[in-house]
Amino acid sequence: MMRNSGGLANTRQGRSAVQCHDRHRSPRRQLVHPRRLLSSNSICNCRDVSVQAQFSRRQFLGSSLALGSALLLGGRPDAAASTETISPSLGFESRVSEFTLPNGLHFIVLERHNAPVVACHTHARVGAFVEEDGGTGLAHLLEHMAFKGTARVGSRDWQAEQQVLRAQDEVFYELRELKNAANASGGTASRTARIQQLQEQLTELKAAGEELLVPNAFGSMLQEAGAVGLNAATSHDNTKYYSTLPVNKLELWFALESERFQAPVFR
Repeated sequence: MMRNSGGLANTRQGRSAVQCHDRHRSPRRQLVHPRRLLSSNSICNCRDVSVQAQFSRRQFLGSSLALGSALLLGGRPDAAASTETISPSLGFESRVSEFTLPNGLHFIVLERHNAPVVACHTHARVGAFVEEDGGTGLAHLLEHMAFKGTARVGSRDWQAEQQVLRAQDEVFYELRELKNAANASGGTASRTARIQQLQEQLTELKAAGEELLVPNAFGSMLQEAGAVGLNAATSHDNTKYYSTLPVNKLELWFALESERFQAPVFR
């Protein structure tokens, strides 16, 4: 059962590039290359799930993600770099590095030391091209559900919320089966009464779940740390998530991005 997909608004397809801007003229800091940062024990490793959340049928889509990332480090590009044709003399290609971690996460990194900000783009190889008839729109739905948080991000009481979400699933699927049976063979008095009872139960469970969640917790956590341009977009070929934030908050971004794809809660 998928819930309200009201996440952050999409940008137009194909308009996902984010440029870094230093509006406050923060003092320069030495940027840390992601390869060295990721070697720290404090960073989530994609093979080690730190939150052993209980997954339900709500989360079957999350396991299909093939995650890739592109990080653009630095600040406002200078005038020469912003032209359509980049001069080979600028050494653009020589400043781009690529590497793949043992867990399969691939990085494309461009360091620019103009300002202490970092633009992060995560690309997942999931788009409309993998959808089948009868299931179109799932890639776009998953894009929104990825902002719903995890067991640790977005819940006031995860143990209680987990039980409510499981109950919602059970009621929803029983209700769907009864409605399908009624549409196929006609409704009986007992079937109609049971459908009404399940609908009331589902409404009560939704209200109970809303009392236990923290709205927009994932986005708020990043925005409070200085992130701007937090958004996502789904195209035919991939789904991308992006934001720009202070470089000293890059470790926070890695931790949150890792956890929301390893242990999402589609609340």
